[in-house]
Amino acid sequence: MFMLEIHERLPKKAAARQRIHAVCKGHLEWVKKLKASEAYCSNITVNGKRIHYVPGTSLLPDSPANMPTHILKATEYLKSFPGLDDLFFVCSWLGKFAVEWFQQLVETRQHLTPTWQHSPVSEIPIFRLSDQIIIWKALRSIEKLIKHVEKTHRMKPHERLKEFIETMHGHLPLLSVQNPTFYPTLDFIAEDLRRQNLRRFTLKFVAEKDQHPRRSLSVTRSARETRFLFHSRDTILYYGLEWGFFVGEETVWEELVHAQIQHDDPRNDQARWDNPLRYGLALEMAKHGHQLERNFLPSEMFKHARQFILGCSSVNGLFPGQLDDFSKQPVVYRKNERNCYFHVTFEIPYLLLRAAEDPIPSKWQPDAAGIYKGSTLSSPQKRKISHHLIQIICLWTDQALLLPFPFLVQNLPAPFQLIAILRSLRPFHRSEQF
Repeated sequence: MFMLEIHERLPKKAAARQRIHAVCKGHLEWVKKLKASEAYCSNITVNGKRIHYVPGTSLLPDSPANMPTHILKATEYLKSFPGLDDLFFVCSWLGKFAVEWFQQLVETRQHLTPTWQHSPVSEIPIFRLSDQIIIWKALRSIEKLIKHVEKTHRMKPHERLKEFIETMHGHLPLLSVQNPTFYPTLDFIAEDLRRQNLRRFTLKFVAEKDQHPRRSLSVTRSARETRFLFHSRDTILYYGLEWGFFVGEETVWEELVHAQIQHDDPRNDQARWDNPLRYGLALEMAKHGHQLERNFLPSEMFKHARQFILGCSSVNGLFPGQLDDFSKQPVVYRKNERNCYFHVTFEIPYLLLRAAEDPIPSKWQPDAAGIYKGSTLSSPQKRKISHHLIQIICLWTDQALLLPFPFLVQNLPAPFQLIAILRSLRPFHRSEQF
């Protein structure tokens, strides 16, 4: 999504827009060739071969967020490139891909509820709210795409659009009504998924200084523990906030956010952060007037996190995936942390872009509810960050168009798989080996 966001902010005649279009479409051509078992897998080669998970190695277990991430790439691609040729291209393969995903959702969900376990290999099932958000977003995007394709087909009939509609009919509850002889593959829609998971991840508790029961969202649920503390990868919760996942449940969401500074945990001490994505999460929270570190007000953390992230980037504009917790200098990844390392490298630019382009509080004053709100960054500050990020994307797309096939790298974690693959093309340091 980072590349698509950059595309929307570039001048219409910029050469980089054409390169981004070519790279994104080329990546979807790659996704198009994946089988369902490969698209669900967290470890695959660029030529589509699955690498089976082996416990005790740097390989990641399969994740329920993998296939919906691929679907989101296609639906978000159509938002940036809405032409008929691109619509025909996506419809030529996405229908079959989505149906395979629906079947996989049915097979892997928790009993009869639309909730999915984070890792199929864990002894005790663990459920993450972030996984449910990604699945919900992909399913809602498919529902919207079907309506768009039906409308387009009525205005400009085309065989590929007709095939897409016919493929999708009978698999979603709303569409199966048109053909009552079929039972839908899914017995829920995106809104059902959202409501049921909000209910499942909401808990009641009694605070020490308040005897009245209160309700709050949780981040993970399992029989062993319930987690409320944000981890670095929980930036997805803020994407979900903007997508509308928490609509109607803003109170329990705010309760979860306000609880962050109440945790007595080393991860809340900025001096001990060794993950740049932790600064990215702090930046995203500060943008919304929220605190992650109790010693920094949102205005202070926003400025500090932004300056720190930009300061630790290398001369070629790329960002490290790990820091030394004492010196705060970039360090080379350890083999068992490789996947997390590269995920950080590619999500950081997206968070910086969001901070540069969206209204960003710079002088906060708390309102009656304790939420900080204020004015925005100046235009020169936004342009400075945007220019830095545009340079990065131009570097990545230039590399992608010179892609030497065939070559072998492991598929890095979603949701930034495209950028991860591009990043793998850079010359490796001698100490970095796959």
